[in-house]
Amino acid sequence: MPVVKFTTTEYGLRGEGLILSPDAPYRSVLGKAFDRIHDRNTKRQESSEEELDRLPLDITIEWHARKMSFDQLKLFWVLLEIAASMQADAAIPSPGEIKRLANSLYEDYLKTQGPRAEVIINAEAEMQMRERFDRILVRSVLEDGRIYLIALLGASQWTTAQATAAIDYWFNELASMGVPVGDEAGIAHYWREWRLHLATEGIDIVDSDSGISADEYRLMTPISECCGSWLGLGGEIAHIKARGVGGNPEDYKDRPGNWLHLCVEHHRQFQHQKGWASLVKIAPWLRPKVEKALGRKV
Repeated sequence: MPVVKFTTTEYGLRGEGLILSPDAPYRSVLGKAFDRIHDRNTKRQESSEEELDRLPLDITIEWHARKMSFDQLKLFWVLLEIAASMQADAAIPSPGEIKRLANSLYEDYLKTQGPRAEVIINAEAEMQMRERFDRILVRSVLEDGRIYLIALLGASQWTTAQATAAIDYWFNELASMGVPVGDEAGIAHYWREWRLHLATEGIDIVDSDSGISADEYRLMTPISECCGSWLGLGGEIAHIKARGVGGNPEDYKDRPGNWLHLCVEHHRQFQHQKGWASLVKIAPWLRPKVEKALGRKV
């Protein structure tokens, strides 16, 4: 029996089927493997006097969470512990209390914000899926007897994008609690290193081409993208490439890829008066986005 093995970190649902996308290194090899199996089956039927059943194909799937860079999980738990210390009753909470509160915040995050996995499987595979996804939210039996499950993905199973969303969420939460994210006395070193990492890897927190409004962008970036100060729906939207006089013929100028949510000081005193070169000097993580929008070096 032919056997095909590959790793996958991407999946989705199409109709009643589970669609698996092989990781890049396996795609060309898989294509050749399926071609050879198809040719073999065709030759068997052509050479036989009686029609033979096609050779069954045994596919083994190994699920791998994407490797996370920048110690993403470590940073995630550091932020949870800081949030836990803010909520602790004692002035100096014990390590055990911090851990308990951090775990509670983690479970709450999973239930309200965490990524989900949706699968349709046969009854025999349900136990295996429950071992991998131990937080089952929805279970239903379909008309054909297969099982439909929605499960929460634990942090160790997150993709890089899912971990990025979680970390950014907790930076925003801490800022809303009054933690000085951009202040050296607070957690600025974590935030600045994180922002530099995102810029280096080319990761956008907000899709640069999405058609959201400026207020929606403010909600998604509630702290200043330059200094980390809490803005909420305040602050100002800076247009990297000026909209110009007489309207906005280029739709891109009113897209997230051309916006920065900044505090009044850095928008007016640095960007307006001294230019983008001055701003990216104090916030180097903004350089890739600014240069991409402007179409030139600054």
